Amino acid sequence: QPTTNQPINQSIKQSMNQPIAMTMKSCKASCSQHWSLLLLFHQRPVFLMVFLVVLLVVPIVDAFDIQFRSATPQDINLARRLILQAKMNPLSITAKHLLVAYNYDAVGDNSCDNDNYIKNHQLLGFGQIRPLSLEYSELASLYVIPNARHQGVATALTQELLQRHYCQQQKQHENPAAAAATPSTICLLTLKPTMPLYQKFGFRQVFFPNDADAVAEGDDNGNDVQFNSSSMLPQAIQMEYKAGQFLSKFLGNELVCMELKKEYS
Repeated sequence: QPTTNQPINQSIKQSMNQPIAMTMKSCKASCSQHWSLLLLFHQRPVFLMVFLVVLLVVPIVDAFDIQFRSATPQDINLARRLILQAKMNPLSITAKHLLVAYNYDAVGDNSCDNDNYIKNHQLLGFGQIRPLSLEYSELASLYVIPNARHQGVATALTQELLQRHYCQQQKQHENPAAAAATPSTICLLTLKPTMPLYQKFGFRQVFFPNDADAVAEGDDNGNDVQFNSSSMLPQAIQMEYKAGQFLSKFLGNELVCMELKKEYS
């Protein structure tokens, strides 16, 4: 009978030793990786410095549940103050067009203090698309609270604004008898470093007649650029562009004009 149980005992030992062996193997691999990393840091201290800088500088990204709502009078007051502080034009902000992005609809006091109002109402940013003429609307006043930047808020806010605009435009297109038509072309003024945000939605840079050199050279990616004579853009955009161009150059930046066209068959 002992000889009969011997194969069983051996199989039990093998089944018990198998997970232990796998665990030891993974531990050895993990230790090997850690020792390799430590050896790299020892031989190349610059890698250790870069690693520590990344840990210290790169912020921890919070996952926002971004929601949107219409602006309140308190939102309008806050938006105008923040836009002015950012050296942008606050005059066009209205409750009718301003869209507010927030993390959740927390109930708080209506203090006029910027920090308290932002904290109590979990504001992330705001923006608007406002009509300028029968053909043009303007995407303007796009602003993200500093603590919420580089976390996708600007992209989500732009996408929501465009989606709402085109939804309204589609309704107008399907019902030509509607009282007010929604302009089909959206233009905007922005600083050159923020162009990639809008380019991924299809916006293209627009050059004025006095930008002939830039038109000849093409854009930063070597693509042909879109040219508009100043008479095609609304007068308000032309004036704001000229004034803003001078101010932005004085502050060491460059103002650009972009537009997005959408046509329905």
